[in-house]
Amino acid sequence: MRLVPLPRTQLVAFLSLPDFKSVLGLLGQARRLPIWSAFEVMWQDYYALVAGSNSNRAPLPADQRYYVLVEAMGYNDDIDAATITRHSA
Repeated sequence: MRLVPLPRTQLVAFLSLPDFKSVLGLLGQARRLPIWSAFEVMWQDYYALVAGSNSNRAPLPADQRYYVLVEAMGYNDDIDAATITRHSA
């Protein structure tokens, strides 16, 4: 067993993507970065259902085919924020 320190930063991004090729591209980037901790894909029909449930849960318009929630957990505020911004743009 190897113990590591708990992460000090937690960053979350919610993105809309036009096609599955873009989803796979982003997943490929995420897999190469040690700070990425979660990657969840939502199809447009699911996102539209949740976003349209009168719960004010629509941070993005429901006009794209895919939506991805990504999370990064790391140890340096500035570096981690720059990394997730650069790789999710």
